[in-house]
Amino acid sequence: MLYADSGAYGYIVDPNGSPVRDAVVTVLDSNSGVVAMTTTGPNGFFQVALLPGTYTLRVSKAGYVDKTIQFTYGKTGYPVFLGNITLDYAVQYSLPVRNITIPILTYVSLPFTITNKGPRSEDIGIRTNTNCSLTVEFLQGTTIVSKASLNPGDTLSLQMRLWAPYQKTASCTVNIYLDTTVPRTIIMQVNILNTTLGTISAQTKSITAQPGATVSLPVKVTNTLSKIFTADLALGLPQGWTASLQDQNGNAVSTIQLDPQQSIQLLLKVYVPKDAEQASYPVQVKITGRDPYFTETLAFQVNIVAGTPNVALSLNAPHVDAYAGATAKFPFTLGNTGTADCLASFNLSGLPNGYKWQITDSQGNVVSQVYVKAGSTASLTLAVTIPPEVEPTTIPLTLSASCGSSMDKAQLSLGVMGTYKLSFVTQSFYLETVPGSTQTFQIQVQNTGYSSLTNLNLAFTSVPSGFTVNVDPVNVLVLTPGDTATFTVTITTTGDINTGDYYLTFVVKADQLPQTSRDLHVFVKPQQSMVYVALVAVLLVVGALYLVYRRFGRR
Repeated sequence: MLYADSGAYGYIVDPNGSPVRDAVVTVLDSNSGVVAMTTTGPNGFFQVALLPGTYTLRVSKAGYVDKTIQFTYGKTGYPVFLGNITLDYAVQYSLPVRNITIPILTYVSLPFTITNKGPRSEDIGIRTNTNCSLTVEFLQGTTIVSKASLNPGDTLSLQMRLWAPYQKTASCTVNIYLDTTVPRTIIMQVNILNTTLGTISAQTKSITAQPGATVSLPVKVTNTLSKIFTADLALGLPQGWTASLQDQNGNAVSTIQLDPQQSIQLLLKVYVPKDAEQASYPVQVKITGRDPYFTETLAFQVNIVAGTPNVALSLNAPHVDAYAGATAKFPFTLGNTGTADCLASFNLSGLPNGYKWQITDSQGNVVSQVYVKAGSTASLTLAVTIPPEVEPTTIPLTLSASCGSSMDKAQLSLGVMGTYKLSFVTQSFYLETVPGSTQTFQIQVQNTGYSSLTNLNLAFTSVPSGFTVNVDPVNVLVLTPGDTATFTVTITTTGDINTGDYYLTFVVKADQLPQTSRDLHVFVKPQQSMVYVALVAVLLVVGALYLVYRRFGRR
């Protein structure tokens, strides 16, 4: 007989320790036969009446993983308390980070996986809400996922992508809701950090100028974001001042569009009023993004003084030699010994047509103007490109630097050392010979360039079998411009060489020039004695035929 207080009892709870109501509790005997079944109440309690023995208890409910335990009920007459039996959720997730810091205007992706560990299929909805303007998306590849259906054992791998908009530094709470048989809520903390984007920058943020001057300040705008942006540019100026932002062509710029990591170089031109008093004046360039929204300000300080600049040129080597086709470089120093900052420009006079020149700074950048603060210097280089086909000469030059009413000049000279060129005087490369003989052939070359050639030599690189070739001289140490070198080639053939056309390849080279290749055409003709023998043989045959004809031909 079974009594109400006999058997086993306990509580079914979830992983949080909360009671699980309406869970099905089934008790099986050692033969897997069902001996008792019940459901849990509101507080997760269950109780089953049993005879003494060993049993298997199985607990199941939709949305949870089935749980099986074994226990023994003895003959003590007291029920067995099985304690709290925890059912795991069928739908389980993995999110490695619950607290993260994201700079503004930045994408961050985190792996997010959902697994169905239960015995039944689960339909899952994914939604979120936040207490700030943070954007949260779940992606599978490039597809946004908001719901899925998972069979037992299936896993869904997603990327949780967060986008932090432009805003003040703030802490946001993100609630992730998994709408399943047993709804789940995941709470994540996202700290949005307002940092300097660096979209607008300048190497010089302070400049000294005089009343009525035009101040030019380079400004660089860079898209440091991970997406394309369109932005507006605005200027903040003192009362009565005017200014403009210009591109490299001098066009006014107020709106720009840049791809990620793309940059544009602009020039801020500030026109100082003539009646501006001596003081420091703030000038601002403000950039405001449209999509995405952001804003940054670059502040300049324009110091108005009554001083004047005084430029001075200094060269260590006013004369430079260079070959035609090369670039001659004149390093020089530009100093400003005045009391006002200076944006100096340059001019080079005396340069013939076809020559080109430019100024480069210490980093190798080509510059048309150089900003030099009062009392400072700049290291620069004048580079003059010489055309390739010019005669040796010396060219006097004048380099001038000017800044407002201040100007300085430096006298230079450029020594052009000419070009290297070698031409063949010999026009026909043909020779006739006979087997077993020796012939000579002269090859003449001339230095038609404007500089001496050294270590000039002629060598045969391909000689057919049956030929022996010697060259005299082997090497000409120096061949001055306009001079001619003669190489005597001695060619010997073997007695058994076949008659016909042969080609012997030779090269001419010097230290200053790449090698030049030519072919010497040699025709080996039969010896004269062999021709006579053949002629006699022919005459004898003809005579014999004539005698035969006289004797037998009339019969």
